[in-house]
Amino acid sequence: MRTFYRICAAAVAVVVCFASWTSVSAQPSFEFGVKGGLGFAKLSGDETSDTEFFYWDLGGGYYAEGEVIIDFGDMKLGFVGGAYAALQIVDQFGVRLEALYFKKGGKGDNSGQVGLYDPADNLLESIDVSGENTVTLDYFEFPILGVISFPVGTQARFDIFAGPALAFKTSAEAEIELTLTADGQSETEKETMDISDDVKGTDFGGIIGAGLTFDLQQVTLFFDARWEYGFTEIFEHPDDPELKNSAFSFIAGMGIPLAKSP
Repeated sequence: MRTFYRICAAAVAVVVCFASWTSVSAQPSFEFGVKGGLGFAKLSGDETSDTEFFYWDLGGGYYAEGEVIIDFGDMKLGFVGGAYAALQIVDQFGVRLEALYFKKGGKGDNSGQVGLYDPADNLLESIDVSGENTVTLDYFEFPILGVISFPVGTQARFDIFAGPALAFKTSAEAEIELTLTADGQSETEKETMDISDDVKGTDFGGIIGAGLTFDLQQVTLFFDARWEYGFTEIFEHPDDPELKNSAFSFIAGMGIPLAKSP
């Protein structure tokens, strides 16, 4: 938390320096709006896959057991959206505070083979294992972004932005789907687990991105693309995988400019 405050203080210092360097005659203006889009989230780290031992009771004394590779290293599609407030200090620079709901996490596939056994523990055959895994981590996130703007024509500008983001977890769950296939027949088992107690309550990361803003008469319309990387390992316990959040997102929105301050 102290690191977050230090970065915010540094951002304020940059704002002051930039404002003094740019046109001092510009009048600050305020803007409020809403935004929403799609996030392509991923769990990053060296332990996005693991080997687990599974056991299935197939009834009548028959069972299947063996090791399966569980992977969570692929991107997962999710919603991101919320509201924002922006202070345009000068024409070239502003600060934006966002409040977003962001569905993060990751997904991946299962692979492996297990043995099918009879009631006498005799191996009957090997069974292929497949399926998909999904980790869903929901956060309320608060980015603080410095925005540098370049005019593009008379009603548009190109924006480059960056800054820190502090997120608070609202829920966390993992869904594991396993399909056993033998002799052309398949059986699927799916389990959803609440992993909220295993995931840290806060996440801290950094954002960098760019976008286009169109200044219309009464509203502004904008589109941006951003990359976010988490600096915090998401799991609570030292024995858990060392994973962090990361995400690409594509967002569109609409803002309402307020009158410039005198």
